[in-house]
Amino acid sequence: MIKINLLPFRAARKKENIRRQVSIYILLLIMVAVSLVYYNISLGSKVFILQEKADGLKKEMKLFNEKVKEVDMIRGKLATIEQKTAVIKTLERNRKAPVNLLTAMTQAIVRDRMWLTELEEKEEASKAKAPPPPTAAAKPKAPAAPGTPPVIPAVQSSVSLKGMALDNKTVADFMIGLEGLKMFESVRLVTSEQQKIRDINMKRFEIVCIKAPIGGPEPVTEAKP
Repeated sequence: MIKINLLPFRAARKKENIRRQVSIYILLLIMVAVSLVYYNISLGSKVFILQEKADGLKKEMKLFNEKVKEVDMIRGKLATIEQKTAVIKTLERNRKAPVNLLTAMTQAIVRDRMWLTELEEKEEASKAKAPPPPTAAAKPKAPAAPGTPPVIPAVQSSVSLKGMALDNKTVADFMIGLEGLKMFESVRLVTSEQQKIRDINMKRFEIVCIKAPIGGPEPVTEAKP
């Protein structure tokens, strides 16, 4: 009987299987390493692109901030110019105010029945109303933007008129004429008392007229028809 020894064949086959498994394992390691390297390179490329976009946006934001500052400076200059223009218009109007006032008096006065003995004009800043006390729910006001000019209080003028008239009707007609002038907001009789002059009973009166605030529309000195 012939006997065949299979141990060398089995050992060789076992070594071949081990060699094949090691080759597959090494191949998998190589594939995983290549995949990781590729993923790392791709991710780095995306990060680089996003970083470039972020840098570009930062540069654009810086340019926009500079433009905003320029716009704020221009607005401040425009506000200052408008304020100076308003002051110039006010001064120009004040320069013509005495002439307009005398013209208005000549239109409102009742001829041959009265005369003025005193005319005085006073100017004072209009008083602003006191703000209400702050409440818990009230939100604080934001501070004024830089370059914003201060608010100038409105100036209000009053004209005091004193004179003599023949009777009460003449004083009433004179007040109606004053109320017809658009340069006055209100006309108020302060005093009216009788006084005898050369055996003639006359009416001594005092009237206070409140003028329209400076800065409003140009005063019109024409009486109503």
